[in-house]
Amino acid sequence: MKLSRYNIEKKEDKSCLIYNTVTSAILELDTDYEKSYYEMKEGKKCSKPDLESALLEGGMLVEDDKDEFAELLIRNKIERFADSNLTLTIAPTMACNFCCPYCYEKGREYITMSETVQDQLTSQLKEKYQHIHELTVSWYGGEPLLAIETIEKLTKKIKSVLPLGCKYNADMVTNGYKLTRRVAEKLKDMDIHYIQVTLDGSKQAHDSRRILHNHQPTFEHILDNIRECADILNISIRINVDKININEATEIFDWLERYGLKGRVGYYLAPVDDINGVCNNHICMERPQYAKEEIAFYKEGIKRGFMYQGVKPSNYGVCGAISLNSFVIGPDGALYKCWNDIGYSERSIGNLEKGIKLTNKFVEWLSYDVVKDQECKDCSFFPVCYGGCAAYKNKICSSVKWNAEEMLELMKEMAQ
Repeated sequence: MKLSRYNIEKKEDKSCLIYNTVTSAILELDTDYEKSYYEMKEGKKCSKPDLESALLEGGMLVEDDKDEFAELLIRNKIERFADSNLTLTIAPTMACNFCCPYCYEKGREYITMSETVQDQLTSQLKEKYQHIHELTVSWYGGEPLLAIETIEKLTKKIKSVLPLGCKYNADMVTNGYKLTRRVAEKLKDMDIHYIQVTLDGSKQAHDSRRILHNHQPTFEHILDNIRECADILNISIRINVDKININEATEIFDWLERYGLKGRVGYYLAPVDDINGVCNNHICMERPQYAKEEIAFYKEGIKRGFMYQGVKPSNYGVCGAISLNSFVIGPDGALYKCWNDIGYSERSIGNLEKGIKLTNKFVEWLSYDVVKDQECKDCSFFPVCYGGCAAYKNKICSSVKWNAEEMLELMKEMAQ
């Protein structure tokens, strides 16, 4: 037996924390067990059977002949090219009631999905996907709640053609402005149980960016909606941050407490990325800087009694863009692999009427190599990000690469 190459250790005064990036398991060892662990690192046999058992259970101890990196690559291929499941990201409309300055959807044609396109989608499902065991639909946009009637109709149509026994899952990304209690009940009836709502940190930062077309603010209106719907839907708040708004990001905890949302909704921090060249004036943070700010943010949350999600699980498939049975559908019926491509006709891989074309873009996505360079191959954090987002020419490593030790410390604080 040998110790996993994907173990991350954090030494403390009277203990040691071990984190495995493949299994996400965390083990705390006292000084006696820590000594035995480091003896194992030197090639000595484990002197404590219970330690060996715990390490095995956590994936921290593996067979001598196991090639962990090769197994990760195989898991990646299995995840990406399995055809028993189908994932559809559907934009029922490209219209939006917000005019955010960093939005990558500017300049797109604001159309809503017609009955003809809806029927083309259900025809494709009926003709080509009667073998699937599970369908996951993510409603996207634009702002999907501007097309709630379309979503209702299409949901019924999709469910009517699914094979017997096929599991159906659905979620939605929304700005939350039209997420009333009545709408939430409709979404629940459609089996849309998970909702992601985006806020831009503090009220001041949010209301200077995520505004209506008449320039009216939206922050408190969205929080009002979330408060009214938190008992109906599983809501997670994505908090966008960059160099400009990061210093006030922790103010969100004040607002969540004020609106009685502490412990009722999930939340997570997310950096504004330079997607399609929208990150002007160099406001996007480099990952090392973001990693530092991320820890400070969650540390403040834990201090105030908010839950912390903790370690990131291994991301075998990376994303739907590089997976065989995952597609993005525009309101005009155009097919894409990545949701950042919606509206760019040159990035389309076909349409619902005529089907998928083996375009250069399609081949590029499916032949994507997750090992971008030798650094990725040697990295202990490779199982967490697999080289990062496939849409970027240059790799973007996970923030845990720079803040793993601090992250483990936060997990320990949560446990205590």
